[in-house]
Amino acid sequence: MAANGVLKAFVSGYPRNGNEAHPTELVPFIKRADHLQFVYLASLRLRLPLSVQLGLADKSKRWIDRCSYSAAKDADIFLCYSGAGLGTMRKLKKQVSPTKCVVEAVNTHVGVQQQMLIEEYRKIGYAKPLFSAVETERRLEEYSMADAILCPSQFVKDSFVAEGFAAESIHVVNYGFTPKDFADVTKAVETDTFNLLYVGQIHVRKGLHYLIKAFEAIDHPQKKLRLVGPLTEEPGIDIDSLPAGVELVGVLKGNDLKQAYRDADVFVQPSIEEGLSLVIAEALCEGCPVIATTNTGADEIIEDGKGGWIVPPQDPSAIATRLQLLADDSDRLRQAREDARLAAQAIGGWNRTESQLMHVLNKIAGN
Repeated sequence: MAANGVLKAFVSGYPRNGNEAHPTELVPFIKRADHLQFVYLASLRLRLPLSVQLGLADKSKRWIDRCSYSAAKDADIFLCYSGAGLGTMRKLKKQVSPTKCVVEAVNTHVGVQQQMLIEEYRKIGYAKPLFSAVETERRLEEYSMADAILCPSQFVKDSFVAEGFAAESIHVVNYGFTPKDFADVTKAVETDTFNLLYVGQIHVRKGLHYLIKAFEAIDHPQKKLRLVGPLTEEPGIDIDSLPAGVELVGVLKGNDLKQAYRDADVFVQPSIEEGLSLVIAEALCEGCPVIATTNTGADEIIEDGKGGWIVPPQDPSAIATRLQLLADDSDRLRQAREDARLAAQAIGGWNRTESQLMHVLNKIAGN
């Protein structure tokens, strides 16, 4: 938006001392609202109770919302992250402001998302997941009040349409991706081990219990599954009795993460619900073929059978079938790696996102 001369202000909750500074071109537009975000992030690092984390997240979003109105009241479009714009939207609507209100929903409709998780927790014998009732109600009101909703994938859009929203008011704008950081090293030498990789949170929502079932089902004398990512309070798997060959690695960053992708034969993203999983793109850029569920936005990144496979969620047999084909046929696996590289070259970058976003914003503004 800044590059196209349409950004008036950027109200940011990103910590000013974060690992990635805001791009220089955004500095003149930034209005910082990160005060409570510091406290929320500290609660995550200290692993405070989930109820405390949810409460702090709620307060941080409300502060961002409060800091937004002064800039939004004279703008053509107010674009907010879901859960962080209700107060501003209420004021604009009360004043019958011409400002169009747009909500960015990075995940599925909150009602759809919660129902998916409730059903999954019940299946695996977990207690009902803890949701913030206040956050849920705020998001629902934002949805109903918004003039339009942005989402990162068709999967997310479909969840809103299923809840009765008009398809023409829901717009897909894919996340951008910069593949150069993941495309500069040759694939590691082949070994006799069949190496599988997952990258992401260790959480029920990620469907890791289905991946582990699929791993156990495949027949290979030297199979290995590495689970890379932060452990949560509700992992969905028994971390104290993982099957032989399954390794819980923890968080990897930078070159260590790149090496994990290079060492893997197949990357698996078994999520039950995602907005758009960019780790799929990261894997492809390292020549690592992907198996991902339909509920990850994977079809925004790959075509089924070309660089990877898209399977139904909650279906370990579908994952195992494709893994077994690759485990049994080294030529097929080598071809899959080459297809992954080709698929990576076709991934849309930030220029595509910019083009999509500007088209959508102009449409919403009536230009």
